[in-house]
Amino acid sequence: MVVDWLLQQWAPKLQSKPRVRIACDGFSALLNTFGDHRVSPHQAQFDLVSSLREALARSKALWEPSHVYGHLDRATSFSSLSWWSKRNVEVDNWAVAYRHQLEASHQLIAPNARFFTELAALYIGGVKQSRLDPDYIQELVELPALRKRWHEKLTVTPEAE
Repeated sequence: MVVDWLLQQWAPKLQSKPRVRIACDGFSALLNTFGDHRVSPHQAQFDLVSSLREALARSKALWEPSHVYGHLDRATSFSSLSWWSKRNVEVDNWAVAYRHQLEASHQLIAPNARFFTELAALYIGGVKQSRLDPDYIQELVELPALRKRWHEKLTVTPEAE
């Protein structure tokens, strides 16, 4: 979102797509976000992965993901780390400092609502469903198509539903 905003502000008529390299120490997160396999409501972080994929698909930039090993500063000096590894250590330290700040102020949730929300998070009655009840999300996603099939094939009567 930030990259697209910058492009809108500073390069609205740019003919080519700029390349943005993004690194993450979570290899499975990279695979889920940038993979072309279908995501399931049963998998962890379904709403976040779906939102990221949608944002990337709509982006005006070309995204180049790369994996960076995390916590390398525990095994070697900071100065000997690659540029990406140094950035990873810095971001991890910022996250820890922010968590400590929240704990010190006796907050369980950050005051910035965007810190814990995603573009397509599913809330029912103010409760985030993807974190609490993946079976219910599966039902919401798949039941309408299943009911249509039942009706077309006459396999389940409306009374039995």
